[in-house]
Amino acid sequence: SRLRGQKGTTWLQEEKRKRAQRGRAWPSAVAGLVEQQAGLENGQPLCWSEQVPPCPGSFCLHQLLSVCKGQPGANSLGHPCSSSKQFNDEVLKAHNEYRRQHGVPPLKLCKKLNREAQQYSEALASTRILKHSPESSRGQCGENLAWASYDQTGKEVADRWYSEIKNYNFQQPGFTSGTGHFTAMVWKNTKKMGVGKASASDGSSFVVARYFPAGNVVNQGFFEENVLPPKK
Repeated sequence: SRLRGQKGTTWLQEEKRKRAQRGRAWPSAVAGLVEQQAGLENGQPLCWSEQVPPCPGSFCLHQLLSVCKGQPGANSLGHPCSSSKQFNDEVLKAHNEYRRQHGVPPLKLCKKLNREAQQYSEALASTRILKHSPESSRGQCGENLAWASYDQTGKEVADRWYSEIKNYNFQQPGFTSGTGHFTAMVWKNTKKMGVGKASASDGSSFVVARYFPAGNVVNQGFFEENVLPPKK
């Protein structure tokens, strides 16, 4: 059946509208899609969510990437890992535990979104480049990404995304750099999600989460209505 969701304006759509009004042409490259080589670094694991700077030939806006770099884990080089029911259930469980803290309804896994997320995670693993999919290719779905040099667990990925709550100002709700993964996770109106995971030839893993309806809608009052503070 066809997925239906709330009508609204995403952050990217709003930026396109503003640029059109100013008479500025939108670049041919998809805005916000930054290619980042997922390379390994020595030393202790380092995890962060960052606003990626513009890359040559593209107009990069608010692209947020969750990245965890460190020593390879149990997954050996060349040994494929892929999304499993156990992994997907773990991601879903972590999401719903966090959503419960914010007093919003639980999400349900969607087979269609699982399939699409898995296909895109495999595409990322084949190139070993972390970049968001074109908005046009995922309809009205939001998307979170994660990369690590080892086989990530579902809870680890969800915890890393949710950790952005420390940067979110509930007194001034809205989209800000460094909080987009967190707000997508707890967005009240989101009903379904899909999860995919794939490994690259070097043993690193790519995780994709798709959300429907998408969160981070910038219409007036939407963040106040959909990103609620955690219950005490």
